[in-house]
Amino acid sequence: MVLRITIFIVAALLFMSHDYWFEARPFVLSAGEEAELHLWVGDDGHVELERTLEKGMTPSFRMYHGEEVVDLLASGKEGDRPVAKVRLTEPGHYLVVMERDFAYISLTRQEFLDYLKHEGIADDKRLLDHMGGREKQRERYARSVKALLYVRDGKGMPPTPSGPWRRVYGHPYEIVLLNDPYALRGGGKLHVKVLRHGLPVAGKKVMAQHLPEEDFREIVAVSDREGSATFDLPEGGMWLVRSLDLNPCHHCDTIDWESHWASFSFFVPL
Repeated sequence: MVLRITIFIVAALLFMSHDYWFEARPFVLSAGEEAELHLWVGDDGHVELERTLEKGMTPSFRMYHGEEVVDLLASGKEGDRPVAKVRLTEPGHYLVVMERDFAYISLTRQEFLDYLKHEGIADDKRLLDHMGGREKQRERYARSVKALLYVRDGKGMPPTPSGPWRRVYGHPYEIVLLNDPYALRGGGKLHVKVLRHGLPVAGKKVMAQHLPEEDFREIVAVSDREGSATFDLPEGGMWLVRSLDLNPCHHCDTIDWESHWASFSFFVPL
């Protein structure tokens, strides 16, 4: 019982941190170099802790390069920190994609209201109505976590019209990039799309965050009817695009809410 209570308290604290994201060290490499993939838990660029590889919570964890697919879940070991180390031998873009399965949380009414406020959806009448008069709000949440790395080819980084960043995986909720962030060079317009089971979702808040914490800034956009949003990134460095899809769980007996969190991290050359 003590162990279960401890796990629940830790889970509650981690959930209030909101975000999971990948940081590659480094994001930009030369052929033959190794990158570490760190899975952070935190909020607004502030890291609370680093997640290890948890196979039971990870339905899939893969890296894509051209036609090559590397199963990082199969090659990794339970408890790995960082969650993966990858040696990249060929020039081009590498997309890392992880799905994390449902975890469960119970929040007080005030904690849930604070959560809605943080996400900028505290005035959503549909959500407020579903809260009703319940003091406890029970939720399950899952995540789509992506990162894009680049291996130099020695010939510069010309704009690329298509690449793995556009791939759609049919996650319950995911972000895709519509243009190559490594071609922006110091800033520029980034076009993204949010998808629910592969279909565009309108009216979703999408945030582009400049990391790390000491240089944190956030730009907020709302997806249009095609699920698209555009950000004018003012400078280079590490960026994280994130979004939340929170819905009442009408068909559930033991929970009130189901949420899916999506993040996509990358580096804009300075």
